[in-house]
Amino acid sequence: MDNNIWPNLVSTLRIVLAPLFLYLFVIEEFEAALVAFFVAGWTDWLDGWLARRLNAESDTGRWFDPLADKVLTTLSFAALAWDGYAPWWAVLLIVFRDIYVTWLRNWADLVHEPLETSRVAKLKTATQMTFIFVALAVLSWQGKSLFLIDAVWYGTIGVAAYTFLSGVHYTVVNRGLLLKHYSTHADSAKVSPATLSAGSLGGVGFLPPAPGTFASLAAMGVAWFVDDWLINALIGLAALIVGYAIAASYERSFGHDNSSFVLDEFAAMMLLFASPFIPHTLLWYGLAFGLFRLFDIVKPWPVYLADDKSSPASTMTDDVVAVVLAALCFHACLGGVQALPLLMEYF
Repeated sequence: MDNNIWPNLVSTLRIVLAPLFLYLFVIEEFEAALVAFFVAGWTDWLDGWLARRLNAESDTGRWFDPLADKVLTTLSFAALAWDGYAPWWAVLLIVFRDIYVTWLRNWADLVHEPLETSRVAKLKTATQMTFIFVALAVLSWQGKSLFLIDAVWYGTIGVAAYTFLSGVHYTVVNRGLLLKHYSTHADSAKVSPATLSAGSLGGVGFLPPAPGTFASLAAMGVAWFVDDWLINALIGLAALIVGYAIAASYERSFGHDNSSFVLDEFAAMMLLFASPFIPHTLLWYGLAFGLFRLFDIVKPWPVYLADDKSSPASTMTDDVVAVVLAALCFHACLGGVQALPLLMEYF
């Protein structure tokens, strides 16, 4: 039998154990879930050891091993959130980062470029698995206190922050590769790591096929979980100020309104949700999202007037105009729906 198959079989075992762990967690058999997770986590070490020992490292193993890790950790964090031991927004942040880095790795393979993995990124999986194991140990302990349960909640937030920052670091470390393939002026492309990270929203701008839509969805997710119009306004204004500040530098490297620059969409969407009148329902949030994307893509008057290609600032300004139109249409719809019962009663 081919030696290459053994590490991949061990990785497959990790994927098989993941739903078993989830089932045991859902029925609150925390001790059994802890054992299942420990065995699954141990296979992460075992497949790497077998690959080195048998000289069986392969291209399949290089993408299958991290995929198995992500299946296990994603289901684990989702289980914690499902039972109320962790915030959903933190879990979604972890999932988003993993999807982005997976895309980045696959894209690098497609363009036949080496992707540099940093120590920060390598520690990410170990940090996640260690935390999940400790969280399960806490939940399986009969004498657990409210303090320890709160520690699991806030610990998840800490792990999510580290996971997200490791994704940003991944983007910064590999910025040369991204600049090479996305810049319209590849020979003279020079942009600082901070500018690249801010303009692309931590790498969201490099997600195909519609980075602006992904950035808008990210803003909608932030607004949904923050659920405070004033905080949304502050985040939107901060993003808007940063966007105007870095637009010229970003344009010199990537060209005018390059698709990887998505801070404008994020800022505009956050400002759209800076209203105390928006109902906290997916229907209304979805309508706000759809209206902004419509005006931003179609660019009717006066949006297209603000899209002055001779000015770097217009990269931000056209989105500001688009979000003003979206806000007017949204509140007109909202007012109409709220007034409808009164009109029907009157007539």
